Amino acid sequence: MKKTTRGTEHIYLDVATIMDRNMVHGGRTELPWSLVFKHQIPARFKDAEFYVPRPEVLLLLKAKAALDREYDAKRVFDPYYLQQKAWKDYYDIASLLKVCTLDGNLIIRLLKAHGFSAHFDKAVSSLARKRSVMARHDVTWSELRMKSRVLR
Repeated sequence: MKKTTRGTEHIYLDVATIMDRNMVHGGRTELPWSLVFKHQIPARFKDAEFYVPRPEVLLLLKAKAALDREYDAKRVFDPYYLQQKAWKDYYDIASLLKVCTLDGNLIIRLLKAHGFSAHFDKAVSSLARKRSVMARHDVTWSELRMKSRVLR
């Protein structure tokens, strides 16, 4: 809790540890959180230095998150919130594909090592139907598809 001029506010941290399982919802595949720690790069913001996950790992985790939220949205009474979160995940996937130079070999190794290839393909296929995501990025599906094909 934090005292502010508006009163006491609750702060929730959404965190995971390498001990936590990260299973694909409705399946037996795991994309372990330890990938974030094993594949990180140094970053800097103003005077602060820290480590962030490599964009290849973020891409896979975003794909998993989008699929999990779509899976969960089909099983709740009011799916709007989860649908919006999934849209944001697809937006992030498109951002990574558009802006980052990705190591396709690393992605292929991670997909194979964790049995995530079919799930990743499903997420990329679903991204193709997210026209509003493309419009926000001022990019066509053909452009993103070319980038994603290079990864496979």
